[in-house]
This record gives sequence, C-alpha cells and structure tokens, in this order.
Amino acid sequence: MKAKTILKITDQNKFKPEDIPFFGGGINNDIELMDYQGLGWLMGNAETEVKEKADLITDSYNEHEFTMLLRECY
Repeated sequence: MKAKTILKITDQNKFKPEDIPFFGGGINNDIELMDYQGLGWLMGNAETEVKEKADLITDSYNEHEFTMLLRECY
C-alpha cells in the first residue's frame, strides 16, 4: 500500500523515487519501499531484517535523531 502511494505521488509530481528518502522501522511495507526507493533511512530500533537493507540507520526515534538527520541533509 505505501509503495503504491509513493508511486502515485512521484508520478503526479515528476519526482524520481530515488530522490525521496524513506524513513521506517517496520518490516513488511518498509522492505517493499526500500526496494522501490533509492534511500532507506531507518530508526535504530527498527527490526533487524529491515536494517539489513537500509542505507542509513539513526538512533532510536526517541532521541530526536530524525529531526537532526533532516536538518543535516536538507
């Protein structure tokens, strides 16, 4: 479901999927999205199976790492 939504957004706005970072921590939808998109950024408390596919792993979502990462990259 998430991948279909991203595909719709990218098509409508002429974005390339690899230009949109994906943030996650679960398993089913997150693996599907990381296979589709170019950037997979995960929280440190993500499942091990998902971490194996990640491009970047931050601290846990409780540590404000997500906000710091966005400021640093954008």
